[in-house]
Amino acid sequence: RVLFPDQPPIALGAAVFWGTLPMHLSMVSAINNDVLSELLLSYIVLKLVSMRSSAWTARRAIGLGAALGLALLVKFQSYAALGVALCALAYDVWRTRGCAARLTVARALRYAVIMLGTALLISSPWLVRNVTLYGLRDPFGLVRHAEVVAGQLTTAEYISQRGLLGWLDALVRTTFHSFWGQFGWMGVPLPSRVYQVLGILSGVTALGLCASAVRLWRRKEPLPAATRRGLVLLAVWAAIALAGYLWWNLQYVQHQGRYLFPALPAW
Repeated sequence: RVLFPDQPPIALGAAVFWGTLPMHLSMVSAINNDVLSELLLSYIVLKLVSMRSSAWTARRAIGLGAALGLALLVKFQSYAALGVALCALAYDVWRTRGCAARLTVARALRYAVIMLGTALLISSPWLVRNVTLYGLRDPFGLVRHAEVVAGQLTTAEYISQRGLLGWLDALVRTTFHSFWGQFGWMGVPLPSRVYQVLGILSGVTALGLCASAVRLWRRKEPLPAATRRGLVLLAVWAAIALAGYLWWNLQYVQHQGRYLFPALPAW
């Protein structure tokens, strides 16, 4: 509603998609930390999207940093919000250049330090605990995780067995299936005809998105500045989530579409 105040169906459609996606319903019906993580992530991005480029203050940076720190405590996948916040600062420096109330690079760096420092302060008990358990070189527990999952199928092993094309096929196919619905710890898929219908729906949606992008490109009047800024931040949010998903799957065979859910509002 903030980005498209004159087009309420867009907001309604996003809410319906989020609220009825089968795999998402399955995830949030269990006891886990995903729901609180999604809530905090969405809150942070909403705050960033709602604010004007010239509205940065030290107080606002502290508030965002506190929310970021809480999000990191809930689930480390919340790192995406850090990237969105820093990109918002960078975009606002570029956007306000030449304006009377411009955001200078020096001020942006100061706000970034305040924001990240607050987030680090709030999440520090978790980091200290990890350093105590795993050592100074493993504050996020990633090295320990690699030791625990020793024997899990790696991407390199999978490619050596089935080839690069086989891995790409499994990555795309399983990610698509498990984004919409593949339950029982990936052991209970939906009927194949359901995935076929969802594939057609996704294809039509992709065509509609391309057509909409072309129409926006050709329109005489540009989108409002706030809408453009918000769309950029949503694109960054989606890109960070996708990059993290691909990075994880370059190490282990983890073709689970639910890993993209931290950016579900962007999708």
